[in-house]
Amino acid sequence: MESETEFFDIGSRGNVHDDTVEFDDIELVEDNQNVRLIRIRVWYDDFVYGIQTVYETSNNGILVSPKRLGAQAETWNLKYEEVYFNRNESVVAIKGSHGEIIDHVIFVTSQGREIRFGLSDGGDPFDLEIPEGVCVGALKGGFGGHLHNIGCYTIPLAQPFQYQYSYNAKQRVEKQISTGQTHEDTKEYNDVEFLENTKGQHRIGSIKVFYDDEFVHGLEVKYLENGKEIQTKGIGHEWNKEDHKAKKIMLASDEWITNIYGYFGDICDLLVFETTKGRIEKFGNLEKEPNFNFEIPEGEVVSGISFGIGGHLHNLTAYYGKEPHIFKFDNQPQANVQYSMLQSSTDVVGPTHKDTTAFDDWDKLDTSNLTTRLKKVTIFYDKDKIIYGFKLKWNANEEEVEGEKHIGSEYSGLFVHGDKDSFKLKYDQYITKVYGKVENQVRKLGFELNTGEIYEYGGDEGEYFELGVPHGCGVGALTGGKNGHLHNIQAWYGKIHTATQSITQVYYFPTEKRWPNESMFGNTHKDTTVFRDEGIDFNAHTYRIDTVKVYHTNRVKGIQIIYEIDGTYHYGTKHQASFDYNEEEMQTTMINLEVDEFIIGISGKLTKIITNLTFKTSKGREISCGGDEGDDFQLGVPPGDCIGIIEGGKNGDIHNIKIFTGPMPQVMTTRW
Repeated sequence: MESETEFFDIGSRGNVHDDTVEFDDIELVEDNQNVRLIRIRVWYDDFVYGIQTVYETSNNGILVSPKRLGAQAETWNLKYEEVYFNRNESVVAIKGSHGEIIDHVIFVTSQGREIRFGLSDGGDPFDLEIPEGVCVGALKGGFGGHLHNIGCYTIPLAQPFQYQYSYNAKQRVEKQISTGQTHEDTKEYNDVEFLENTKGQHRIGSIKVFYDDEFVHGLEVKYLENGKEIQTKGIGHEWNKEDHKAKKIMLASDEWITNIYGYFGDICDLLVFETTKGRIEKFGNLEKEPNFNFEIPEGEVVSGISFGIGGHLHNLTAYYGKEPHIFKFDNQPQANVQYSMLQSSTDVVGPTHKDTTAFDDWDKLDTSNLTTRLKKVTIFYDKDKIIYGFKLKWNANEEEVEGEKHIGSEYSGLFVHGDKDSFKLKYDQYITKVYGKVENQVRKLGFELNTGEIYEYGGDEGEYFELGVPHGCGVGALTGGKNGHLHNIQAWYGKIHTATQSITQVYYFPTEKRWPNESMFGNTHKDTTVFRDEGIDFNAHTYRIDTVKVYHTNRVKGIQIIYEIDGTYHYGTKHQASFDYNEEEMQTTMINLEVDEFIIGISGKLTKIITNLTFKTSKGREISCGGDEGDDFQLGVPPGDCIGIIEGGKNGDIHNIKIFTGPMPQVMTTRW
């Protein structure tokens, strides 16, 4: 869960009349996270008449305000303009002039653009005086026949939401090569199904090899995927800790295994790993001459390993594919507001006796560090009886911080007078509820996580208690008092946020032709001219269709597409048919796509011309434009593809429509 955006009211400039209708976008966006103003739509001529805003949020996608334009002004032939703000661009000033109404308004952006609406220079100058370091988070104002006043709320000027595309993870492990044997006692260890179902962002983080000077006994392979991890461990029964060896190979985020070779007879005598950074790690009998070499092709790397174990390592399979490119997000965004997980505390629950000794870990923690999060909780207890104490471990600035063992003196260790259990918290997991039972000591402790897991320790005697951790908050630390047992307990907490864990890089594969498949429907007449946007890099790795505008009456009259590439918006040509039509009857339907939403289907109706187009998106939306006359048609989109290019033919009307499709990418963002 991310923190909600906090807004500060700057106020308004202008006037309020008897017919003024007030509007306030705070009602639209205030319960959302990481709010960003991404577009404004303005109706104007000499003066400003109306405005509409579009916001992007990380939890609810795109939010569009109502059109703030008087009913009478709707009938006038006003200029209309829609402005897109680039992904790293924010509005940092609003100024202009007004008398009884807004004569003109200027939006100034962080990239130095000044965007003006309204031609009149009359009235008195105004400036909303937005402080440095913040930007416009939401608009407010009032309108009637014209725009009467305008104001805003500000938010901290944060790094923008960034995205990058990766593709099906199977291409990371689409090839395989094996060696070794399978015996009656061989047990297989294989995570390829997990690897195929990742977002293509997994990597081998480490390989631990269990061996001696003659043989390899087992492996432990750990995969990482943006804070998540999966571990496969298999050790042969011939290995023992006292007489044999174990070594862990740690791999950097930009380091890959490029080859594996060694010696297999009935079991593995020698195993050698080579990496992209020139490392060579050897295990087992170093006197053996290799009898196998996987010889992974140049430009490809190992991204998965499976193996079979009995008394020793019996067999080995490497899954490999192209070496991924790495895209690094230059500026890590943070949530607009971060909260310390140690900022507030619950009441102490449980008694304080004469012999009670208070304890905490404040000498190990920097309470002002906003990145501190609880990583592991260990409880010392007697099953079905009582709690002796606990030990905590944190992650702070990606470093481990280990707390003291706060254990009562009656605890004698495992299997004597005491049990010990622990649970780990992944980067997106928090303790949201602490409860238990208490008499003269704490008899039971229970923990509930935001992801639903429940951990309980101790007995069932005593009075039930629950530490008052507010909704939306997570526990950052536990303190208390003890002597022979745990006497009392207190929780420290803060609002849950994800700014502590943001993705720093994406593994991806560039492609020379992103849209290899095509489909066309309609007619081509003698006067048909082809339309297609020029100057757009359709194969750019971050290219996406952001908006499709369809102009229509009872038939489709035109189309315009707005693209995004590397955070910058590019306006395609307005491809409009030339046949006479009544301007007042013309409608515009806009399909605004979220960053992780793609067009996966176009259908419609056809006579001699295109009368209707219906767009289907990957999020289940269907948007229809045009009339009902004609025969149904459906453009062909292969399963798993999305539409990347739209073109067609036109003259007096739209004659045909053509699309190019390609694999739908996985969307990786800085808030994934």
